[in-house]
Amino acid sequence: MKRVLVYGISGGPGGVETVVKNIIFNADASEIGFDILTFYDNIEYADEYKKLGVNIYKITSRSENPVKNKKELKEFFRENSSKYYAVWCNLAELINIDVLKIAKKYRIKKRIIHSHSVASTRNKLLTMLHYFNRIFIGKIATDFWSCSLPAGKWFYNEKILNSDRFMVIKNAIYPEKHLFNEEIRRSAREELGIKEELVVGHVGRLSIGEKNTLFLLEIFKEILKVKPEAKLLLVGDGRDKQIVDEKIRELQIETAVVRFGHRSDVNRLMNAMDVFVLPSKMEGLGIVLIEAQSCGLPCFTSADVVPSEVKITEALEFISLYKTAEYWAKEIVSFKCNDRCSKTEEIVKAGYSIKEESKRVLELLVN
Repeated sequence: MKRVLVYGISGGPGGVETVVKNIIFNADASEIGFDILTFYDNIEYADEYKKLGVNIYKITSRSENPVKNKKELKEFFRENSSKYYAVWCNLAELINIDVLKIAKKYRIKKRIIHSHSVASTRNKLLTMLHYFNRIFIGKIATDFWSCSLPAGKWFYNEKILNSDRFMVIKNAIYPEKHLFNEEIRRSAREELGIKEELVVGHVGRLSIGEKNTLFLLEIFKEILKVKPEAKLLLVGDGRDKQIVDEKIRELQIETAVVRFGHRSDVNRLMNAMDVFVLPSKMEGLGIVLIEAQSCGLPCFTSADVVPSEVKITEALEFISLYKTAEYWAKEIVSFKCNDRCSKTEEIVKAGYSIKEESKRVLELLVN
């Protein structure tokens, strides 16, 4: 059995964590095994991973103590590198590629870099570091993956993009778990005390630099001017939740916003929504947009930021972030949706079924 070391899993739920989990859960344990290297005390789905025989190793983060981080990385690979056929490194930017460098030093045969974003919201110095590492990544990694072509262009040069070592790995889902159901919709809205009101939905990490959550709140404030009874279902948690809560109070929309934090019943909540809004400043693909479309939700997202590949149904619209919150609100409110229904067939046809995509990924991992 070949064993793969996975790096780049954060401490909370997100698109990367969902993609990696889906692939690991679909693996044949007799052919391939996984371990996870992280600098978080707790990671999402840890209990489920352990049941599958996935070992989770924690090291000190570079931001906390760079010297200790480098020392622990070297110790880990010195003691464990012989176990692994491949290292699968999942990143949003090429700020820290030490894992791949050390994996190469210890002669791990397959070294995969997987891009999950299209831009950086960090300062200029870190952006320069990204582009510096981009020059050398072709000599450090052996396989080059991305969740979309724009995400690939953010990480790799033209030579890599045009080679057979570059692969787009689709952020696939379980379409059958993201169905529209009228009864679930009625029940969920009843529990929330919602009748005929317009329900705007958002699912994502509370990160004002990436997900643009404050602008989302401004959009919703404009929607309330047209639809005073509207509700915003804000699903997700993150480092900026206090800033988000302060903005909600500043805009005086507390009674119209329902904050959920992390939820395991996202599909149920999507059934309760009428529209889905994701005005991200940076997005490798936007797996929640695939889920929302599968559930038949009209979606509104950022033009020239979110990759065009995410548009699978006619009910997804791109709007420029240069447009005002008022413009976004008018587009959302004026959108006409015919009878809502599940779009699972379209999702599967577009190649976003995890059952099929995971087969391809697992073959790429072991071959």
